[in-house]
Amino acid sequence: MQARNVPAAGPRFAPGQPNQRWRSACVGRRTLRRQARPPSAFSSGDPSLVTLPTFPLPNVLHPTQPGVLSVFEPQYLAMFRAVLADSGPKGGRFIHVLSPAAAPPALLENAVGGLPRIGCCAEVQSIQEREDGTLLVQYTGARRVQLLLAQQPEPYATVAAEWYDDEPAGELDPTVDVLEREAAKLLLQIERLTALVNPGEGGLPEAVRRYMPSAAVQKKTSYDALKEAGHRAAGHIDMWRRHGSVYKTQGRAAAAATDPYEAVREALSKHRRQELFSFAAAQLLVMGTPERAALLLSQDTGARLNFVLAAMHPYLLELQAKAALKRQLE
Repeated sequence: MQARNVPAAGPRFAPGQPNQRWRSACVGRRTLRRQARPPSAFSSGDPSLVTLPTFPLPNVLHPTQPGVLSVFEPQYLAMFRAVLADSGPKGGRFIHVLSPAAAPPALLENAVGGLPRIGCCAEVQSIQEREDGTLLVQYTGARRVQLLLAQQPEPYATVAAEWYDDEPAGELDPTVDVLEREAAKLLLQIERLTALVNPGEGGLPEAVRRYMPSAAVQKKTSYDALKEAGHRAAGHIDMWRRHGSVYKTQGRAAAAATDPYEAVREALSKHRRQELFSFAAAQLLVMGTPERAALLLSQDTGARLNFVLAAMHPYLLELQAKAALKRQLE
């Protein structure tokens, strides 16, 4: 078995020394709680408990991160052939956990069946069978899980797990909103400067754009589709915009969304989107296993965004200097 988690496309930069302090903090008391967590808004149809096959691998998988497996061991060939039979070549799921031999001590606290208790549910994107009978599996990290029970039936292991999501910030706490806007702003600056310094490079990964706050990047909205179709609802949205969002209260400003449908969608899934954005942005960092494990354990979206920002600021300054030098030379 060979495994490879695919590095994110676009600019990549290494975290600086301040992140070592963050790493120590994020494996503390808050991240080591064992409590049942409800499924999040992005996966509201999922049960709170899942039972899936598990695959210990020598690397840490994060939500939004793609990966590739070359599978040749009989037990895992059987596992993915079962996934293929149940779900077809796309849509199957398995639990990706860090191999105990590669796991830092914090990840092995309260281990379940010898496995790290926190892993990531991976969604299969494709399964290809090669001429020699081995399989090439492409997958993407979807959502973190906390292992509850491990079973070792033949020929491969399965685990019972519950979802392990970030703890949502309070409705009146603007910290995460401010941090994600700042991160989105810096990422777009980095993309622009990277393309200037190294033409042909610098495009942000698709996952970053998908989960980036809508105010930071142009996305096609419900209003755009209705306007193009000439639907009368577009006129109702125009009126909604003129008179302010119906979701405005004394303690909260009108929604920043472009139409009421987007406002409802953001209200229902905001915390989950912010969590996924923080992971997608973190994929641009060059990290070792301890840092990646710390990110996996942390249930604090704000801390994760601070981690990304601490790495982005010096990298952005370096790019700005390179861009200024290139302009002078030209």
